[in-house]
Amino acid sequence: QWKELNCTKDFSNFVYEVQQYTKSLPMILFHKDIIANILIKHILVKDTQAYEPLLSLVISFTRDLQEEIYEYFPKFYEAITSLLTRTSEPKIFESVFNTIAYLFKYLLKQLVADVDKTFFMMRSLFESNKDYIRRFASESFSFLLRRIKGEKLKKILTIILESVNDGKSNSIESYISGIGLLLSETIKVS
Repeated sequence: QWKELNCTKDFSNFVYEVQQYTKSLPMILFHKDIIANILIKHILVKDTQAYEPLLSLVISFTRDLQEEIYEYFPKFYEAITSLLTRTSEPKIFESVFNTIAYLFKYLLKQLVADVDKTFFMMRSLFESNKDYIRRFASESFSFLLRRIKGEKLKKILTIILESVNDGKSNSIESYISGIGLLLSETIKVS
């Protein structure tokens, strides 16, 4: 689909590099490590004109392989969120947020199991000086928190609240705002 919709050199380079590994689902599963690394490499291309199809393919890749590629979530997350600092284009922000939301949906079980690692990975978004980034981070992470119960919930909430005073924030006011939004989103009744 994307070969016809995105004819940029950036995407053509990606297709050329990945096509030999994607002829069938068994091949994709066998070459998942190579494919994941190629996707990450191309998302990180400076000023890429192929961000939209690449992010869409990350979603499809995650949907199809789910726990098989969970080990790549941190790398995907880092590459995808790096787009937030490399652009000011609303369309790219929307694609980034949409992609992360789908990754959370398809990797829910694994992310809930590693919720503390996921929180620390997302920390920079909670302290962003941009309100819409803090809001998105809060909405996304609250999706995970609402699925946690008992001692595990108590533990992660303690980690979150203690992080406010740990001195690791670049902007404490923004971070407090982000954590406040997170807690507010978490207790919302849907």
